[in-house]
Amino acid sequence: MLEEGTDMEKMQRLSENFLKGNKSINVRNIKYRKNAELHSHEFYEVEIVLSGTGEQLINGKKYKYRRGSVWIMTPADFHEYSCDGEIEVFGIYFSEKLLPRSVFDKIFSKNYSRFINLTEEKIEDVRNLMENIGSAMHYDDYSRETLMKKLIECVFITIMSEVGEMDETAEKAPFLLAKRYIEIHFRENPSLEEVARVIGKSPVYFSKYFYLNAGMYYTDYLNRQKINCAKFLLSESNMTATEICYEAGFSSFSNFIRVFKKEEGITPTEYRKKQKT
Repeated sequence: MLEEGTDMEKMQRLSENFLKGNKSINVRNIKYRKNAELHSHEFYEVEIVLSGTGEQLINGKKYKYRRGSVWIMTPADFHEYSCDGEIEVFGIYFSEKLLPRSVFDKIFSKNYSRFINLTEEKIEDVRNLMENIGSAMHYDDYSRETLMKKLIECVFITIMSEVGEMDETAEKAPFLLAKRYIEIHFRENPSLEEVARVIGKSPVYFSKYFYLNAGMYYTDYLNRQKINCAKFLLSESNMTATEICYEAGFSSFSNFIRVFKKEEGITPTEYRKKQKT
């Protein structure tokens, strides 16, 4: 069923409630007639343009989209778009538990693009796969989640085949997994103990291991992700510094000011003014 797009107020972070009753995945064929303001998600999003043109801003970088354009959003990304009239997109929106590990590794590669243009043949392949995912959503038996993971993997394989194989990173796998976990969950302030559990290490070992590989302490790296998020919002949104403080994951405004000034040498307000000049 086709739905009309709606305006978004300021900068929104769409929660997994967007996935509605299923709670883990949603599939939609949508017609948009209005622009979407800057926003992010707590889930993953893959959308392919079926008709129409416009402009997409992904993490501060602008792209012109057309039929066959695909954008891939993770919980670490921000984007907004404008439409030249009406556009139609087909999209899948799903929680992290449905993301195959092989795909997770690819989309968090430094070389992987968030925006890809597909050939006409690939457009139909991706659309058919998304339709199959929509059908699989209604399965009740134990194979449902496994089937949807496989279909999501096929969607990504089809998209990736358009741009070629991504270079593999030389970083050690546990460290890379820890970094990716932080990049996705930094707004939730994951503790060192929590991330250590994710990679199967003790907190004491992980603390030393992380410092040796990152060249900085865990807390400093976590704060760096928050500050990068804040800098982007200060440059690209109209949110107040207080709103940005909490959107970036800081628990208090005073701590936000202190960490920002330590990292950047100036206050958030001064940084915003500098970006506008």
